[in-house]
Amino acid sequence: MNYICRMSQIIAFILALTPLYAAEFRLEATPSALEIPAGGEGLVSLVFDIPGGSHIYGNPLGPGTGKPTTVSVQNTHRGIVFKAPRFSEAKIHFSQGDRGYVRIYEKKAYIFLPVTVRKDVVPGKKRVVLTVDSLLCSQNSCVPKIMNLDYVVKVLPEGSRTSSADPLLLEMSRRAKEAGSALDPISGKAGSETEQVDIPYDFQPRYLAGENVTNIIQAILFGIIAGLILNFMPCVLPVVSLKVVGFITMGHDDRKKVLKMGILFSLGILTVFLVLATLAAFLGFGWGELFKKQGFLLVMIGIVFAMGLSMFEVFTLSPPSFSGKAPGEGLHPLLESYGKGLLATLLATPCSGPFLGGTLAWALLQPPVIVFVIFTSVGLGMAVPYLVLSAKPSLLKFIPKPGEWTITLERFMGFLLMGTTVYLLGILEQGLLLPALWFLLLVFMAFWQYGKYGSPVNPPLTRALSAAALLIILVGGYWSIFHSQGGAGSEGTEIHSGDFSLRKLAENNGLGKITVVKFTADWCPNCRLVESTSLYTEKVGRLIRENGIDLVTADITRHNAEAEGVMKKLGTRSIPFLAVFPPGEGFTRPWCLRDMYSEDDVVGALMKALKEVPEISVDDIIFGK
Repeated sequence: MNYICRMSQIIAFILALTPLYAAEFRLEATPSALEIPAGGEGLVSLVFDIPGGSHIYGNPLGPGTGKPTTVSVQNTHRGIVFKAPRFSEAKIHFSQGDRGYVRIYEKKAYIFLPVTVRKDVVPGKKRVVLTVDSLLCSQNSCVPKIMNLDYVVKVLPEGSRTSSADPLLLEMSRRAKEAGSALDPISGKAGSETEQVDIPYDFQPRYLAGENVTNIIQAILFGIIAGLILNFMPCVLPVVSLKVVGFITMGHDDRKKVLKMGILFSLGILTVFLVLATLAAFLGFGWGELFKKQGFLLVMIGIVFAMGLSMFEVFTLSPPSFSGKAPGEGLHPLLESYGKGLLATLLATPCSGPFLGGTLAWALLQPPVIVFVIFTSVGLGMAVPYLVLSAKPSLLKFIPKPGEWTITLERFMGFLLMGTTVYLLGILEQGLLLPALWFLLLVFMAFWQYGKYGSPVNPPLTRALSAAALLIILVGGYWSIFHSQGGAGSEGTEIHSGDFSLRKLAENNGLGKITVVKFTADWCPNCRLVESTSLYTEKVGRLIRENGIDLVTADITRHNAEAEGVMKKLGTRSIPFLAVFPPGEGFTRPWCLRDMYSEDDVVGALMKALKEVPEISVDDIIFGK
């Protein structure tokens, strides 16, 4: 009987291995022999064919259980150097029962070996042995795979050309992309800004505070309220100042004229929201993502700076003016109002507020028609105050008529706009800061000469030449300067914040630690505000330190594939956003806070996460009240 049981176990083991050999596991080197001139460099690609239903592990492996694939070189020759191997991007995989994820290759895998040859190496054929150590696994079992490849490096005389060198590198890049690689085989750097990461967790966020949108009627209502609140967000205040000056001027004008300008201003707001809806519905853009684009940000910096110059009367721009000065006659005032509406809404996009995050998160999961409806409702909400003021100019009758006091107010608004320019400069990439300052100098020169020679008191020819000079300086300066160029700190209390990564998240889960992830960006002033008042406080800081909670920063100022992928899985596309991940069973159900959360909200989310940590009694937790 024991003999029969033993045999059945052996047969079951053999059957378990059968799928691994149903298709051949192959390894080949490309090119079959590498030609390199003395003093030159080349690249060898190791190509794996992996049987269906099986995988090998990537390198780095990840925090989970497995064995990373490695490559070593035997019988090396003096003067021929094989540099550290570069692995194509591996898929993130999460196995049941394993708290950490691993990286795996399926079907195809590529490893790139850069090779350099010193100038003093004697030409000729040099044989080496490439050893690959991997673990081939199926659903049921794993088999070690150690494979040796005899390989030839043919050293050519110094200065020789290899006809296959450039096509080879192109072919390696193409194969890496086909395999889903985000790694450039030559530089070893990450790929384009459009790369995406497959998030291995099916998150089901629990929102401690904030609205829960469940249907389109509720979404429209919340959208209107969110748009109304946007007018009072920090990033919109400098432009609100322009609106205030404009309405003070218009409050004593003809009623029909005021109504037309209010409608055009509102149409400018709605135009931007329709553009944002198009980007969200068809290109996957999130709220505020335009400010990740450095070109867009530079244009906004130039416009805001020019508006500030206008407030200091460096120039008066007529067709159309972006300042808050009294509008002229004809078509120009209408274009001016429409332009102000466009600009105000563009500057509002870095901000989020109550109701906005939840509403847009729900909308972005709906069909395009619903996305357009919800974005339009937010735009209408933002436009409502100006429609009301333009329809009822009598509401402004209590304001004195324009006079000396409005000039002082304009100067004050100019300083606010210059402050906004400094803030926007701080968002730029480090290498663009100095070019941007040179560009602003050109903006100053362009509008100064226009203010001097482009005013209506000058002859038509002088005005035309000045307008042409304005365009030439701005467009030419922008092109020549920029096209010729090849985490928030603690405030209030000290809390260490590391960088976010999926690996860090999985490691903390395995260690039984709570992870707090703050999603933020330099272009989000609301993030700075809510972090300083609600996150970096003595109460929250003590709770984090005394319980070994790990705070990490997911910075999406630039493209961050892992952070943006997690946000999408958590059902949000806007910031500020905070997620508290308890370890263990509650790991995939984090406690989340969005938009303008409070200190009590943060404490409440931490307390709920602490209740879910094994072997920790909440009664023992002490923190200041």
